[in-house]
Amino acid sequence: MKKLQAIILGAIIITLISCSKETTNNNTTTDNPNINHRVINKTLSTALDSTREMLEIDIDDNDTSDYAIQMELRSQYKSVSIVCIPLGNYTLSTVTDGESQNIVTKLTNNTLINASATNWNQLSAYAFYRTDITPTVNLGHAGAGDILTGVQFAINGKMHFGWILVNVSANMKTVTVKEVAYDIRPNTTIKAGEK
Repeated sequence: MKKLQAIILGAIIITLISCSKETTNNNTTTDNPNINHRVINKTLSTALDSTREMLEIDIDDNDTSDYAIQMELRSQYKSVSIVCIPLGNYTLSTVTDGESQNIVTKLTNNTLINASATNWNQLSAYAFYRTDITPTVNLGHAGAGDILTGVQFAINGKMHFGWILVNVSANMKTVTVKEVAYDIRPNTTIKAGEK
């Protein structure tokens, strides 16, 4: 009887191990073998009220930056933006009224990211605040928690789709890029949050 219990317990353990999420080197987790997902937790933070700083993001881990987060804080103007490096890379965003800023579209899990998605832009703001005009402009996602952003970028001249998970503090002085992911197959749809 004990031998049968040991065999059943062993079978259960093997089943649990084979069903668990695959974890590979350098903070990569994956459910879909075609998705390259990395936890990066890079933070850009300042105590200053006036600054312009950049945090570069290398989605495909090839030692070349694909995007940068730009924090620009001035007395009457504040913004946190994602900048495409080089030109030709894009983020999903929406055009807003007022200052006509492109604000990053906050995606929900499983939103499809592909060539048919609308409003691809090369410079989009996570947050934008301006007091030197009337009325005051306060747009974006500062203090709104984690933001899933859809991206498309070139690898060897072929377009790939992916997402970035970013958090911007309410005062716009701390930005954390938490995770990045992309489909290794060119021109293939990925779902926001897919790993």
